[in-house]
This record gives sequence, structure tokens and C-alpha cells, in this order.
Amino acid sequence: MKVLIVDDDAALSSSLDKVLRVQGYVTDKVFNLEEAYAATDVYAYDAVLLDRHLPDGDGLELLRQMRESADPTPVLLMSAARPKTDDRIFGLRSGADDYLSKPMSLDELSMRLKCILRRPRKLQTNMVEIGNLAFDLDQRQAMVDGLHLPLAARELSVLECLVRAANRVVRRQHIEESAYGFDDAASANAIDVSMHRLRSQLKKAGSTGQVHTLRGIGYILSAGQA
Repeated sequence: MKVLIVDDDAALSSSLDKVLRVQGYVTDKVFNLEEAYAATDVYAYDAVLLDRHLPDGDGLELLRQMRESADPTPVLLMSAARPKTDDRIFGLRSGADDYLSKPMSLDELSMRLKCILRRPRKLQTNMVEIGNLAFDLDQRQAMVDGLHLPLAARELSVLECLVRAANRVVRRQHIEESAYGFDDAASANAIDVSMHRLRSQLKKAGSTGQVHTLRGIGYILSAGQA
């Protein structure tokens, strides 16, 4: 899952980035509204952590634009000043999924992020099955025949991207955008390496859900031998 952190507090942004990456998220950090608009115009995020008080305006401006354009991406608002009840209500009415005051517990923020990501949006179920390969979107875990499939963070992100579009073609560029953040140094063959490792793990586990390459187009995850 890919999360956008919008906060001009560099220390807090770095702390959030480290905590979320350890948990397997792909993260991007921006520090003002202008950068946030640019990021959300280019990339599709699974969630946004949005500070209210930014150098060039109120984070609610971005939230309003997202909701006016029917963007359902979960947004967790953050405020350095302890918000009054009316402020929290206004933020939630503007389309926020949750609201936290700074300073905050990073463990609490992580749990609240998990909660808003669990809320159904486009998917009817949080467990996707492709042959004997199953992926729990809530826990971000892959299983083959009910047994946990241990994957490195990068391969897990690539598999999640493919799972969310199961039996449909996923373009290489989309995988790169979903599995790599701004600060990731992705070499030219990074996706090829990740795909090779993922395929090896799936084959080793006896998965009938396999990644197929459509040359010049992208990849597709479906049941059957690759």
C-alpha cells in the first residue's frame, strides 16, 4: 500500500516514514500544499496523512478538492494545535476519515491508519483468492494453501498491486508507482528483479496463482502455470 505524508515538520515526517516503511507501506513525503497537489495528480495513493497547518495553506483545501472530484482515498487529518470539537467535526464533515492531534503516539497513528484502510471502498471483500493463492488485504499477508508465504517488503508490495487487479493487466509503470516511493532508488531492472524473486517464491510454495508477462504491455496475476 502507498501512503502520502503531507507535513512540513521534517522530523515528524521522517519518523512517520520510518514507522510505516517497517510495517511494509510504500511512502512519499511532501511538505506543502503545492507538492501535495502535484503528488495526488500523478499517483493513486491508498491513504493520505494530511497536516492542517501547512506553509502555503490549510490541508483542508486539498481534502475538499479530493472529495469534490469524487476521490475516495482515506484521509487522516493531523493538527499541531489541539483542535476544538467544532474543528474536528468540521474536518470530518469536509471528508476526513479520522482526526489526530499533535503530539501523537506513532503506534496510535499506525493503528488508526489500519482502521481507515479496512473500511470498504471499491472492494467487496478483503480476501482475494487466485487459485490456491490468497491475499489478505487487511493484514497484508499472502498464503498458499492456507500457509503463510514469507515475502520481502518489496515483493509483497508488488504482489499486492497485482492482487488488487487480479486477472487484469497491470502496466509496468503502475507497478513502479505503487511499489516505489519518491526517495527509493529504483534501478532500471528493479521491477524485473522483484518479479523474478516473487515468481520464485510462488513457485517454491506451489502456488497456482502465477504472474504472467505480456511483453510490451505489463503483467497479469491469474491461476495457471506461468
